[in-house]
Amino acid sequence: MLVGNESFTLIDEQDEAFRVIRHQLVSATDTVARHVFVVEGGPGTGKSVIAVRLLAETLARKRMAFFVAPNKAFRDALVASLARGSRAYREDGDALFRSSWSFHAADWTKDARNEILIVDEAHRLKDKAYQYRGKSMVDDMVRSSRIAVFFIDESQRVSWNDSGSVAAIKAAAARFGATFHPPMKLSAQFRCNGSTGYLNWLDDVLHIRPTGNFENWGAGQYEFKLFDRAEDLYSALKLKNSANKARLIAGYSWEWPTTGRSRGTAVKHVTADGLALPWNYDNESWAASPDGIGQVGCVHTSQGLKFDWMGVLIGDDLLYKDGTVRSDPAKRARTDQSLRGWKGEFTAARNDPAAGKAILAKVDEIIKGTYRVLLSRGRRGTFVWCKDDALRDYMRARLAIASTGG
Repeated sequence: MLVGNESFTLIDEQDEAFRVIRHQLVSATDTVARHVFVVEGGPGTGKSVIAVRLLAETLARKRMAFFVAPNKAFRDALVASLARGSRAYREDGDALFRSSWSFHAADWTKDARNEILIVDEAHRLKDKAYQYRGKSMVDDMVRSSRIAVFFIDESQRVSWNDSGSVAAIKAAAARFGATFHPPMKLSAQFRCNGSTGYLNWLDDVLHIRPTGNFENWGAGQYEFKLFDRAEDLYSALKLKNSANKARLIAGYSWEWPTTGRSRGTAVKHVTADGLALPWNYDNESWAASPDGIGQVGCVHTSQGLKFDWMGVLIGDDLLYKDGTVRSDPAKRARTDQSLRGWKGEFTAARNDPAAGKAILAKVDEIIKGTYRVLLSRGRRGTFVWCKDDALRDYMRARLAIASTGG
């Protein structure tokens, strides 16, 4: 499945991390001791590339391994990329790429242990979730494997119940008697045209964290455009879609129905300033679909994936007021599940100001983090429309500074 697929070629620090972990995975002398590895890296540093290569290497040596990822859309897109149209490869991929929801079964079959679990997007692991019957997905992964390899970026946790963290993984290793190896960190940027400056700029502009070293990224390194009208953004984005590598995504200010999203629907779920399109169709790979440009994706259908060109619709849950970029959970759609639970916790903490402040900070982190993910999916460029005019003007002013280094 990987032969000739340049998308999964390793370079530099990716290859170094791969070799360190592979040594333990393929060791013929150590078949009993438990081990936990962690690879940290921001968007575009190649975590998924290493994960897939580890899976292939392990299977080639006739060792049993599974690739685990919480996000179904991400798993489906990876399998489609690897299968490249082969039905047999697709079936093999479906068997090897697993949801993180099912490994709690080890609670009742304690003698059953998977040899190797390669866990991508580990920041999306949860302690509780719809139809999940376990107590901790991090614990599930460590307990039900001899070797667990986690790929993680804590800044990409975008739902209230996302609980995957390096600290949680380390604690689980201690509970189940596994050796916790020092985390390996990836820093080289292979997305956004290799512009680390752009990602630093995003963090600074969104007021996620103050950063430096982003001057001049806008002077040709990466194409970033702000549009006054959403329909103009869409027209420009379609011109970039000659190779089916451009997509439109949006935040959760628009209602996300649980039904009526199948192919053939006439409902236009996302309406914005002259633009009207459906959310991505159910039970399809929006990322690979020939007409994916005619649908709107979200953070859950795009996280972990990359495209050449990305259009982003920023709803009114993110605004600029009094010199500050702010989030507004009240402007999220009623169907939004990513913040589900925050109101109850906030109400319960009404007599604890410190706890209440921490809850509001987490809300802000999730909303801003969601847009950070959306704005970092494009390899060659990102086009942006903002519902809040003040936010658009602020970003345009910051873009001018990035372009001149002033």
